[in-house]
Amino acid sequence: MKKRIKMLISIGIAASLIIISSQSKVHASTPIGTVQVKTHSLYLRAGNSFNAKVVRTLHKGEHYNVYVKKNGMYNLDQNRWVSASGSYVSFVSKGKNTSTTTSKAVATSSVSAEKVQIKVSKLYLS
Repeated sequence: MKKRIKMLISIGIAASLIIISSQSKVHASTPIGTVQVKTHSLYLRAGNSFNAKVVRTLHKGEHYNVYVKKNGMYNLDQNRWVSASGSYVSFVSKGKNTSTTTSKAVATSSVSAEKVQIKVSKLYLS
C-alpha cells in the first residue's frame, strides 16, 4: 500500500511538472504563417516581452516561420519572439489557423497492477 501511495504522489508531481512546463513554453508543430522583416533591423528576443533579453538582430528582407501570435509578438520557434507590429514585419498567414492562443496540456493518470500511464495532449522536451 505504501508503494502505491508513493507511486501516486510521484505521478502527481510528474503530471504537474509536465503541465507547468507546457504552459511556460509556446510552440506549435505547424507554422501559422511567415514574417518578413520590413525595417533595417529588428530585435529577436528571448521571451514574450518587449523587455526580454535581445538574442540577436534580424535584418530587412529576412523571412521566418511564425508559430504563435501572443501579446503583440510573434513566436519564431522555441522561446524566440519579435514584434508583431506592421511597422516592422509583414505577416503572411498559412491557411485559416491564425489563432493567437495555445492549448494547455491536460494530464491524466491511471494505476493498474504496478503499471503507470500518463497521458498529455502535448509534451515539450528541452
